[in-house]
Amino acid sequence: MGEFELIDDLLKRISYMGSNVLVSGGDDAAVIRNGERYTVVTTDALVEGTHYRSSWKKKVDSLYTYIGRKLLSISLSDLASMGGSPDFAVVNLGLRKDYSLKDVEGIYDGLSSCASEYRVSVVGGDTVRAPSEFLTLSLTGSSSGFMLRRNASPGDLIAVTGSLGDAKAGLEVLEGRMEVEDEGYFIERFLNPTPRVEEGIYLLNSGVRCCTDVSDGFLFNLSTITRSSSLRAEIFSERVPISERLERVPDAFEFALYGGEDYELLFTFPERLMDRFERDGFEVVGVLKAGEGIFIDGEPVQVCGFDHFKGE
Repeated sequence: MGEFELIDDLLKRISYMGSNVLVSGGDDAAVIRNGERYTVVTTDALVEGTHYRSSWKKKVDSLYTYIGRKLLSISLSDLASMGGSPDFAVVNLGLRKDYSLKDVEGIYDGLSSCASEYRVSVVGGDTVRAPSEFLTLSLTGSSSGFMLRRNASPGDLIAVTGSLGDAKAGLEVLEGRMEVEDEGYFIERFLNPTPRVEEGIYLLNSGVRCCTDVSDGFLFNLSTITRSSSLRAEIFSERVPISERLERVPDAFEFALYGGEDYELLFTFPERLMDRFERDGFEVVGVLKAGEGIFIDGEPVQVCGFDHFKGE
């Protein structure tokens, strides 16, 4: 059973859900009605050996500062994909008996830096001894509405913020599988993603109702929209945004399609908003139609992304 099938199975075992819970599992965050506004709740984890390796300190001396910052950034990205603004966070640390005080302080230095930048109050958490190192963070926010994967419509255009694939290149560099001239740039893109909080709020206020973030790979995250909305996606290869630095890397297009961890926003919107969003710098990469599957330049493509239990 894969990660997402497991999540679906476990959610079916939840016997009580309050009437004010509007969105639970199946999107980037939960949504709870709170008077005339909405509370948005999300959580994420970073596990040593799965999401990062302490050996990367050989290339990045301040690795754990980056990890602390990324821990909050990836939850901020979930919040952004719903159109929320952040409020409060709690953090749990699982530390080995022989933990490094310098590394743990680095985590909190990075966490504090990100929290200050995005006005997040870190209000508590827990610290436990564990056989392997892990970090978890839960984040709450508020919004005037929300965007869901299932809200796409036939004829909607597909767009993304920023560029795709740089983070994958950064991971390849850290793992020693690739050598490039701009390795510092790619490592930064992998370890220090920019959560698109302002863009998410702007999209929601502009009338967008369907959005997710690119955490598991562009095509994989697009498939969560097409499956949830029962639609077919047509992608134009020449419109997929790739940075100038990545264009010089072999397999750049594959990195952009499948790489993941870019934490850009992937959203759909009615054609009447196209001129506005293109002026804002968002890249329109395709269109949604009746049917199923994902096609690039008219050819069907295989969809795959990272799955914790399938190993891909």
